[in-house]
Amino acid sequence: MFIEPDFLIANFGFNAGFVWFIRALLYMEIVQLFFGDQVKRFIQSKASTFFIVFIWILDIILMKYSNLIFGFITPEPWGEILTKFIGNGLLYYMVGMKIKVYEKETAKKASNINWILYILIAIILNIIEFLILDYFDVNQMPVNYIFTFPCVLFIFMYLFTHKSLGENTIFCFIGQNLSMYIYYWHGLLAVFVSGASKILGLPRAFYSNAFVIYFASLVFALIIYYCKPIFIRRIQAIKSSKKTD
Repeated sequence: MFIEPDFLIANFGFNAGFVWFIRALLYMEIVQLFFGDQVKRFIQSKASTFFIVFIWILDIILMKYSNLIFGFITPEPWGEILTKFIGNGLLYYMVGMKIKVYEKETAKKASNINWILYILIAIILNIIEFLILDYFDVNQMPVNYIFTFPCVLFIFMYLFTHKSLGENTIFCFIGQNLSMYIYYWHGLLAVFVSGASKILGLPRAFYSNAFVIYFASLVFALIIYYCKPIFIRRIQAIKSSKKTD
């Protein structure tokens, strides 16, 4: 089962699911390991900027609007693989590297008001695009909207230029200590919440709600975070007792 094409190429399918991100990141890190210098030179060139824009446009045309423009929809799971690995994974990885290379220059590009304005415009345009496509029943999912990338980029840039924002807050604590557990376990928690909700007769709108799944994952992450030190101390105590014996 682990030599199926969709798993080998993109680590997707029954054996991967939502953790495709971890494996995609691993692939990118392997490329960095063997071709780090070449990748860095490419990122510093103007060609990389055009390549980033090209990937963004290609994802929109061939995935989100392929049916409207060309009359076809990429079959699953390949459609989701392409848009996630190319339109998300590769795109954002390269953008992150680009921002890192020009960190000082990037931080001076716009004022507070500008970034907030850009974010609001991108969010509004994203909502408008969603409503139009949904109204005409041509909303191909799960695929990025035109303004998904600008919206994410502007939010990231605002936070990037305001690194102290949220420091020593609950959001900082969640990001630093719980985000990994939330990501790892949210799929399993979604199954449990769904099953429990059906038994209790709760409406689908409840257990298919992202906020409910997030809250459940957050609680589970907190349990892991506070129980992990206890578990580690217990293991160490057992090992020490064996050495003493």
